[in-house]
Parts: sequence; C-alpha cells; structure tokens
Amino acid sequence: MNSRILQVFSVVMVLVLAFAGCAAPAAPTAPGEAPAAAPAAPGQLPRNETLYVAGLQWGPFITFNPLAPNITWPGGGPNMLLYENLFAFNVATGELDPLLAKELTMVDDTTMEITLQDGTAWQDGTPLTVDDVVFSFELAKTHDDLDYSLFWDYVTEMVATGDRTIQIKLNPEQLNIGQVRFWLSQERILPK
Repeated sequence: MNSRILQVFSVVMVLVLAFAGCAAPAAPTAPGEAPAAAPAAPGQLPRNETLYVAGLQWGPFITFNPLAPNITWPGGGPNMLLYENLFAFNVATGELDPLLAKELTMVDDTTMEITLQDGTAWQDGTPLTVDDVVFSFELAKTHDDLDYSLFWDYVTEMVATGDRTIQIKLNPEQLNIGQVRFWLSQERILPK
C-alpha cells in the first residue's frame, strides 16, 4: 500500500516539475538593470512608482507625521522608510551605530559632538545639513507635547559648529548621557 502511494506521489511530482519548466522565459535584462514594469492600466499609477501599504494596522492609517505620538507605518517604528535617525542603538553591543551621523564623541564631561555622514541627502537630492538636525531637535523646545521634549531636560544647547558637525551642551544639573544617547537614536531628522 505504501509503495503504491509513493509511486503515485512520484508521478505527480514529475508532472508538476515538467509543467513548471514549460513557462515562457523572461526577457533578458542587463546586469544591474531592473526588469521592465508592466504598463499601468488606464487611470492607475505605475506599480514601480507606487508604495502600497496594507495589513499592518488594526484600522485605517491616521497620519504619516513623524512627530505624532502614534506614527502610522511606514513613518514610524523600526520601518524607517520616510525619515531616518542619526544613530541606531545596537542591542548586541550597547553602542550607537551610525546612520545619518558618522560618529558621536565626548569633547569633555558635558559636551558631545556629532559628525554627519558625507553624501547624505533627502529624497529630492537636497543635501542633509546640520541645520536640518538642529531644527529637528529644537522643534521640541517650543512644542512640549512632542515625546522627545524631554531631550531638553538633559541638554542646554545644540548648535551647528561646522558644515558637518553639531555640538551638544549637556545640562550639568541633570547630567544623563544615556538619555541623550537614547534620543539621538530615536528621533527622526526632518528637513528644515
């Protein structure tokens, strides 16, 4: 009985594989070139130029505003598809890994310096600047309803000191380097 089932299964598998190999070959593309997208139906957006999102929420999308308390995907959570952070916290090492920023150094006990990566730009090609970074954090100075307004409990000043460098003065009365590092790895940078 088992032998008979094995024979039938084998024949079915051979037929499935044979028919699968009968499909028309795909048009060849040059190395590194994406296959051509099928033309969009009338009134439809081209598939290769459209971001489709579904199935990741319990309800409809509310907002893609990265400053909102409950950011809707793809703007929030670990899916940094719209805006990025300066650093990412590496759970394995406890260190900050570079994203938009190249490095974070301690100048002295109450001063940090951030160096931005070279060549970073927004989606439209406009270069990322130190002014964008300072602007993004200073929004929380005047909008205390933003979750990262607590950053300013631990920081007294954030200033651009060069084309790619930013200096952060820590609050000596509430010195907490860990909290500052946390916010540097959490807050999305926005264009000024």
